[in-house]
Amino acid sequence: MSMLPKYLKPLPPHLGFDEHAYLCAKGALTIPNEDVVDQIIHSYVQWHHPIMPVIDVESLQKSVVSDGTTGGKISILLLQAILYAGSAHVDLIWLRKAGYADRREARKAFYNKTRVSVIEILSFSSTANQSFSFCTKWIPNLTASHISKLCS
Repeated sequence: MSMLPKYLKPLPPHLGFDEHAYLCAKGALTIPNEDVVDQIIHSYVQWHHPIMPVIDVESLQKSVVSDGTTGGKISILLLQAILYAGSAHVDLIWLRKAGYADRREARKAFYNKTRVSVIEILSFSSTANQSFSFCTKWIPNLTASHISKLCS
């Protein structure tokens, strides 16, 4: 596993080896490269944050740009949720650079990483509430045919 960026909070000390291994196995501790993360965060800020302003975007951006030296550090759970939300509108080229074949695959992966990351937060803090709010729009099996049936 590669090192996590310095702008992320360390995992809580109460996590044991098994929980850490589980998070690794499920990909919850894997994030795309810096350029991809920057583009997805930009997409989040442009498209999602105006609808659901639940985080301090300025602190988020300062933290990522400064690698955690200003703006504070963020939780891996919150980052995965932001990547999930931002992946809805980021240019597909960035999702492909992250190794995803299409937007649906990327959204499903980020959603699952967010869901699995809940192990990190055992008490429902504001970070957990912020993270969960981004995941309220995922409907895994919704297709165009489902939408047309619902609308007819």
